[in-house]
Amino acid sequence: MEMNGTNELRQADESTDWSNANPTALMFAHSVTARPDVAAAMQHAGIRALAPLPLASGGAALAAADLAIADLTGADDATITTFVEQTVPELDAHGIALIATLTPAQIDLVALDLLPIGAELLCDPAPRDLRAALERATQRPTRRLHDSGRGASTERLRSLHQDVTRLAATLRELVDPEAPRIAATPVPSVGAATIRALIRRRRLRERFFEADLFADPAWDILLDLYAAYLEGGRVCVSSLCYAAAVPPTTALRWIGSMCDSGLLERHADAHDKRRHFIHLTDRAIVGMNGYFLTLASPAHHA
Repeated sequence: MEMNGTNELRQADESTDWSNANPTALMFAHSVTARPDVAAAMQHAGIRALAPLPLASGGAALAAADLAIADLTGADDATITTFVEQTVPELDAHGIALIATLTPAQIDLVALDLLPIGAELLCDPAPRDLRAALERATQRPTRRLHDSGRGASTERLRSLHQDVTRLAATLRELVDPEAPRIAATPVPSVGAATIRALIRRRRLRERFFEADLFADPAWDILLDLYAAYLEGGRVCVSSLCYAAAVPPTTALRWIGSMCDSGLLERHADAHDKRRHFIHLTDRAIVGMNGYFLTLASPAHHA
C-alpha cells in the first residue's frame, strides 16, 4: 500500500500544473560558487537556484530555468564576450529574464548588448538592489515567468518609463513635426562650454544639499550628450553613468529606457566591436536645439 501510494504521488507530481510554483533560476558565474549575497536575495524572493554554471558553458540547461542570473564580476573580457555572444541570444530567444551583476569597469563591455534585450544590470549591487531586481524579474510578463503581482519595485520601474516617455513628448513639442531633420532646423548660439558650465552648476548644489534631492538623470544624460554633440565628441556608457549623477545601476536603467524611447542610440566603435558609444538621436538633438532656442528667445524673458 505504501509503495502504491508513493507511485500515485509521483504520478500526480508529474501531471500537476506548476505554473504558480516558485520560479527556478539558472546561475552563470566565473566561479563554481554562487555569490552569498545573490544566494541570500534569491532565498528571500523564494527563487529556487540551480547549480551554478561557468559563464562560457552555453545555454544547455535553459529548458529548466525561468530566470537567469549572471555574475560577471571577476571574469575576463574574453569569457564575458563568449557569454554575451553565445548564451545571451539563447536566453533572449527563450524569453528568459536576465539579471547580470558587474563592476563599473565592465559597463562598456556589456551594457549595450544586454540593455536592448531588457536585461537588468546591477553594478556593485547592495542587497536591496538584488532583492528589487529579482522582484521585478519574477513579476515581468514574459513567455516563461508567471506574473505574480505588482510590487513597489515594479511600480518604480513603470514610473521610470513614464518619466522618459513624458520627456520624449516634451522634446517632440519643441520640434516642428514637418521638419524633424537637424539640417532643416535653427541652431542655438549656445556652445558646449555653456552646457558644461550648466552641468557644473547643477553639480554645485550637491555640495550644500543631499544629492538625491536634485536627482534628474534623464536631463543630466541629455545635457552631457548634447555637450558632446556640440564638441564633436563621443561618450561611452560608463562615462554617461557618471554624468547621470545617480548610482550606475539606476543610470543604466535610464539609459535603456531612453534608448527604447528613441532619445538615444548606440554606435559601434569601428576599431573595437565590443565597445559602443551613446549618441543623441536626430530627434533628441532637434529637441535640445529647440529648448535652448526657446530659452534664449526674448519672449521667454518677457
